[in-house]
Amino acid sequence: MAQVIAYRAMKKRGIRATNKAAAMDAQQTATKIGELLLDLFERMGVRGFAVMSRGHPDDAALPHAVDSDRVMSSFFVQQYKLSSLDVLRTFESHSCAMDDGGKEKNDIATMRKQVIDWQRDAFRKVCKDKSANISYEHYDHKIRELRGCEIVGWPEQVTWRRPSMMDVQDIRTILNGLKNGAIFWRRMKTADHTEFVEQQVEARRLSGAPARRRRVRSDKGVARKGKGRGREGEGEEGHRGEQRR
Repeated sequence: MAQVIAYRAMKKRGIRATNKAAAMDAQQTATKIGELLLDLFERMGVRGFAVMSRGHPDDAALPHAVDSDRVMSSFFVQQYKLSSLDVLRTFESHSCAMDDGGKEKNDIATMRKQVIDWQRDAFRKVCKDKSANISYEHYDHKIRELRGCEIVGWPEQVTWRRPSMMDVQDIRTILNGLKNGAIFWRRMKTADHTEFVEQQVEARRLSGAPARRRRVRSDKGVARKGKGRGREGEGEEGHRGEQRR
């Protein structure tokens, strides 16, 4: 039943394909509302207006204001000494700040933090390791070779580096890509991972770089207690005791 409800809701609202499609949808909807208000005024003499705005500063939809017979401009100018444009700008600012519960935040520090959190959470989910961290300096070795994970959709014009080192344009590009799903983490296919590892090993051999070895344990050579040995010994003693009886 839940799937049927979700399907009907999706069919009614439609799917947001791209930012351009969303902007066109908002514009066409505003135009339809304006036509309905005008028809209502011509039929019944009822006046009205509607104001629409994007809900996030990164959305592409432009704000719209429609009315029946220019009632909006005359109402706000006469009653509040505000032009329609001032009302539209104020409403847009309020709409963009509603989800954050305060002043609109779109500075570079906030965007960098969003990219860091988004990248880290997605990477850990793919790795299935809640403590995994992204190594930007050793991406090929520590991420692709050792963990078998890779990032897809990274723009060619943006250098792969820490978000703290990106400028405003680059960090905005990456943030938008993460939000719309163009940039994402995934597990490498077994064949692709095997081929990549072989290429890395061969590249190190040709360059003369020493093979990477596993770090030696600090307690190497020290006997470690196995789990359950005492219990097994007790079982043997009990078994021998039963035989003697």
